[in-house]
Amino acid sequence: MERNYTGVGKSEGIDKAVLDREIDALEWQEFVNGKSEAFAPAYVINDAIFNLKIPNVSHYAISKHGIDGMGLVGIRGHYNNGRADVYILDVGVHATVMATDFYPVLEECVISHLIPLTATPDHAKKQEDNIKKLTQKGMIDCIDVEDGGR
Repeated sequence: MERNYTGVGKSEGIDKAVLDREIDALEWQEFVNGKSEAFAPAYVINDAIFNLKIPNVSHYAISKHGIDGMGLVGIRGHYNNGRADVYILDVGVHATVMATDFYPVLEECVISHLIPLTATPDHAKKQEDNIKKLTQKGMIDCIDVEDGGR
């Protein structure tokens, strides 16, 4: 997961550590049409989904404590290449996207070759080549176990 803080969010003057604590305390709830919530956070959530065009929303979260009297909401959307959690500060007169978390989806073809379905004479060579490719892409980190992992 990679958290990205927005540039526009900096203008709200919220410390990243405070924001992170509040994000970590959010309790996600399944998004169900017709579910009733308080007007202000529900309006921010619905407006953000519409205006930011967040696809396939499955969950939302509403801060119980808030930050300096402002509310924080989270929206979980699903894209073809992964899941995004969007965190929005409700200032009262406007709402600001403060940060996003992105969880990329591993493509099936990326991991399928790590599971040998049949053993062939050149299987070890193919597996070694695949591990090298994933290491070069930064998708896995390998250590040399022969020298104790140094």
